[in-house]
Order: sequence, then structure tokens, then C-alpha cells
Amino acid sequence: MGVDLGASSGLMGTAEKPVDRRILRSRQKLCDALLDELKDGQQLEVLSVSTIAARAGLTRKTFYAHFHSPDNVVRQIAANMFQRAVSQVENDALTLPVADSRLGISILSHLADDMETIALLATRCPSAVFLEPAGEAIAELLDRIVSVNALPPLDAHVHEYIAQIIGGAFRGAIIVWAERGFKETPEAAAKILMTLLGPGTDALLNQRR
Repeated sequence: MGVDLGASSGLMGTAEKPVDRRILRSRQKLCDALLDELKDGQQLEVLSVSTIAARAGLTRKTFYAHFHSPDNVVRQIAANMFQRAVSQVENDALTLPVADSRLGISILSHLADDMETIALLATRCPSAVFLEPAGEAIAELLDRIVSVNALPPLDAHVHEYIAQIIGGAFRGAIIVWAERGFKETPEAAAKILMTLLGPGTDALLNQRR
């Protein structure tokens, strides 16, 4: 269990730039320390900066050099997790219609690699904190769907509506999936999600053809 920050320079949506290996190691230690505290049964709301820093073998000053709060550490973990999942979605899964579940299956299958981390974040962190980066990932996928299907650019307000609605549905599905102990396969969970979500998305995007 854990999150590999790789070469990430910050939360999803920030510009990437080279990061010193020592900085990455410190961020990695802080993320791993928070996950270890959650694994030990702590809830995010009661975790202090001092507790996370001490578990990571770092100082409070070092913590604040990288993150503003424990919530911010969770957002970093989630951002990397969701970004990794959506980046692995092949273009073939983005072609219309999305109602055939290929897109949902692809996303949930890649997220299944992080089941233990998702379970911890879903059960021990406020959902708004843990799932906020999911919306950013879905917005990025929407841009790819428009590009892959050679659709005209979406108006800003239409893009926001679609991204927020799809993002909200995916966030809800992830919470239910985690709370049920991932009993459903990614294929089964995706079929439920995309049966509800896909037809409306397809209808709206097909109007752009």
C-alpha cells in the first residue's frame, strides 16, 4: 500500500517541473506516514501535523515546507492515484458511445490497483477531501473525449456541467464500491455506473457532431 509520487511537483492541475529528489523523498515520507496512521485506525480529522511529521521522521517545519495541512496530504495522495488511473485510459475507451461501459471499466480497473489505499481514504477521510481530485481527473478525460471524437470545443459552461455531473457520479460510485469492500468487479460496478450515466452524456456530446 502507498502512493508513488514519482516526478510529481504538486497537486494535480499544477504545472510540472523538475523536483529535487530530496523534496520528493520528504513528500513521499509524509504521504506514507499519513497512510500508516490511517491504517492504524486514526481518522484524518484527529491527525495533527506533529503526529504525521514525527511518524515520517521529519519536523513540523519540513511538513509545512511541502503541505499546508493533513487534508493537503490526502489531496496529494488522491491526485496522484486518480491521475495515474486516467492517464492509463486508452483512446479506444474514449470513443463514443461511452454508454457501452468501456470508459468506466477502464477507469475502475486501473483504480482497482489501489484498492487498499482507496478503502483507507474512503473510510477514514471526509469524502470531499479525498475525492476532490477525482473531479479534476474527469475534467481532463472530458477534454480527451472531445479530442478523440473530433468534436468542436465545448462551451465553458457546458464543459463545467458535464465534468461536474460525471465527476459526481464517479465519486459516488467509488464511495459505494469501497464501502461494499469492492465486492463487485470493476466490470460490474462500471456497468451500473455507465448505464445510468452514459446515455445522457452520449446524447449531449453527439449534439456537437
